[in-house]
Amino acid sequence: MNRRQLLAGVGLSISIGASGCIGNLNRAAEITNVEFETGVGVDKRPDDDPRVRFSDNAVYASGVYSTGDMCYDAHLEEPVYDVEDDKLHIELTRQHDGRDECEEVDEAVSYRVIVHFEEELPAIVRVAEEPPVGSEIVKERDTGLLP
Repeated sequence: MNRRQLLAGVGLSISIGASGCIGNLNRAAEITNVEFETGVGVDKRPDDDPRVRFSDNAVYASGVYSTGDMCYDAHLEEPVYDVEDDKLHIELTRQHDGRDECEEVDEAVSYRVIVHFEEELPAIVRVAEEPPVGSEIVKERDTGLLP
């Protein structure tokens, strides 16, 4: 009988401990600030994939993409954090500047996006650059946990 009580206690302790770990994995990252710069020095071409880097409290994305002709400006859509998937979505698009006549010159724009978080960073970041020549990358943060 003592053996059963011991095993039941150990099983309960393990299940409580495991549920605590699972609960910690479902935390919500909160975006506190977003910075967007164009015309920055990056060693990339429009057909290269964006670069994603994680730091202590921010996610950095950089690259170069085509905005088309001279009537379009680079535009960053509001970054979206999906709590359920623990995924940050960063989307770079283009906006027409309102001119009727435009030079038919393909314009490549370099950019840097920094998304700051309150505490935890998202596990996955998706960066998408609008076509015609845009790229997309999905990068997972190294959590240090074994797969």
